[in-house]
Amino acid sequence: MMNAGTQTQAQAVGWNQSFLIKMQYLLVTTLPLGIAGFAFAVTFFVLGVALTPIGIGIPILYFALVGSKRLQELDARALGRKEQQSAAWGEGESDGSLAEGKRGMKAVLLSLESYLPILYWILKFPISLVQFVLAVAFPVVGFILLFTPLIYMAAVQWYGFNMFADDMVMDMLLPMASPQTRSYIVGGLGVVWFAIGIYLVNRMFRASIWFAKAWTK
Repeated sequence: MMNAGTQTQAQAVGWNQSFLIKMQYLLVTTLPLGIAGFAFAVTFFVLGVALTPIGIGIPILYFALVGSKRLQELDARALGRKEQQSAAWGEGESDGSLAEGKRGMKAVLLSLESYLPILYWILKFPISLVQFVLAVAFPVVGFILLFTPLIYMAAVQWYGFNMFADDMVMDMLLPMASPQTRSYIVGGLGVVWFAIGIYLVNRMFRASIWFAKAWTK
């Protein structure tokens, strides 16, 4: 059993989120945020590096590093984690002195840790794409398949359409089964598909938490 400290730690990293919250993250949040983070990080980082020799690239590069960090923190908050603010990003510095602002920019540009959010978003984009596809392919499709018998009966009674009567795939896989029986079999497959989806969603959400945690240490 988990002790109180372990339970508190699990709650802190978001393991106790409901299934709907996890699905919301995997279907609505992770892919758009992954695309936005990847596009922002790569575009402004490459632009900043390319224009650095003429000077204008330095503030662009600084903007890329700080902005990527903020998007990384946004992703962590979406996962239910509370990120600690780092003094290395100049948040504790005064805005009243131009020299202090320049020292803050210099500290960011010369810190290796400042460049980690760029790599974070480069890796996060393909991960978020895979997570979105799996979340659609299993729990969403499985949930829809659960209602196959009801859809079959509604199609027959309301529209006179027998959706499994002349189905090439069903005729090959279940040649002796009646159309109604085939609808029940597909509904049963939906139960299995949805159960696999629940397992995948929990694993993917936990993997996302560990991924975010690893890059914020």
